[in-house]
Amino acid sequence: MGKSVTPRHTKGYYLTFCAMAELALGLALSQWTGFDGAERLDDFGTEMPGVSWGPLLVAALVITAVAGGLIVFAHTVPRPLRWAVGIVGAASAGALGPIALQLVVRPSAAGVLAAVGIVGMGITMTGLMRAQFVSEPGARSPEPGSRAGRSA
Repeated sequence: MGKSVTPRHTKGYYLTFCAMAELALGLALSQWTGFDGAERLDDFGTEMPGVSWGPLLVAALVITAVAGGLIVFAHTVPRPLRWAVGIVGAASAGALGPIALQLVVRPSAAGVLAAVGIVGMGITMTGLMRAQFVSEPGARSPEPGSRAGRSA
């Protein structure tokens, strides 16, 4: 009784998913910029009215990079800032959903990359907002009763 059941992971765990999301989103953006109109339509499907996939992918890259930086400095960043970036990141991942849904209609490389990016963003935002980080293996453990080594 009273034992915390909250999953606890290292910062490296969340930063790995952040790097995976960055790589997938970057590759999707390079595909988007490298294709002309017809190829782009085949891989990315129709765009949402008023929003182009390119700027949306750039925004997702920037938000995920900022989230990774905030995870690195989790002890010095105020909780409201982490929550704000996390919520914007979750909304950005949701906005990328239509690209990933192209996998259901017809397989596409952009859909796979968007799906991997969304998964990576989701895990990164979870780590940013609520995870309690444990000490890295081999790191000096905090004194008993101190709050050092814990986040969120």
